[in-house]
Amino acid sequence: MTVMPGSYNESIVVNVTSLTIRSESKNPEVLVKSPEENKSIFLITANNVTLSDFNITGAKGNYTYYPSGICLKNTRNCKITGNTLFENCLGVYLVNADQNTISENLLFNSSIYLNENSNVNNLRDNTLEEGSISLSYSSYNTISENSLFNGSISMGESSRNNLTDNNIEKGSIFLGVWCSLNLISKNEISDGWGISIACCGGGDEISDNIILNSSYGVSTYDHGIDVINNSIIDCYCGIDISQSPSRIHNNTLLNCSTGITVMDSSTDILNNIIISSAECGLSIPDREFDERIYNPTFGSKHIPTSKYS
Repeated sequence: MTVMPGSYNESIVVNVTSLTIRSESKNPEVLVKSPEENKSIFLITANNVTLSDFNITGAKGNYTYYPSGICLKNTRNCKITGNTLFENCLGVYLVNADQNTISENLLFNSSIYLNENSNVNNLRDNTLEEGSISLSYSSYNTISENSLFNGSISMGESSRNNLTDNNIEKGSIFLGVWCSLNLISKNEISDGWGISIACCGGGDEISDNIILNSSYGVSTYDHGIDVINNSIIDCYCGIDISQSPSRIHNNTLLNCSTGITVMDSSTDILNNIIISSAECGLSIPDREFDERIYNPTFGSKHIPTSKYS
């Protein structure tokens, strides 16, 4: 199904399986506006639907109604690609939606939200300005190669998600309560708040990330966290670990006021390079002396400042 270029004021329910809806020109020359701010513009309730190449705006009402540009509800195997969404409370909203692909969309003042058991979805190569990606009660999702400016990636009560190769400027990655066994790898975060993990989950891995000019590089308040092979540059505190056991291995920290702080015991600290810490390279306030520290390096050494250079 193709749509002619033009401007449309509509709320559209898509309940036909295996339907493809796109603009005729395959460019976003079709503008669809919401006639009601508290309603979703496209509500998709059927499986195997493809929606592409639209401009979508105006679902900017009360957040308690979850108004969205595109809502996938109880769907599987849908594709949302090549759309431009702007000035929506939520750009793309998934609720109890599995195995969908959200890719190559542009979002301005619009966010992506996965909620209520939205599992095994692929969010790839989207660009968000003044918008975030959030997950609640959703697991086994892949969030990769997205670019966010003035926005963050966050989750709560979500497990076994992969967050990889994302570029975040003026934002952060935040795992809230009851998040476990998530992978945060090969992301670049600059001018924001780094990577933070709250309590009550555990077993997450933070590896191969580059964090630049942020308040904290990595801060965790959970147990069993692996912090491995990260480069953290120009941060107030490079790595702050508040629960044990955890592993801090093969990280490079440059120009952080404090390199590594370990607030609890039973943490392995191995082969880390800490350069030019103004206050302290390694701080262990608990003084129980059961941390295991091997082969630290303090001094001066050249390291790359960006994985994109």
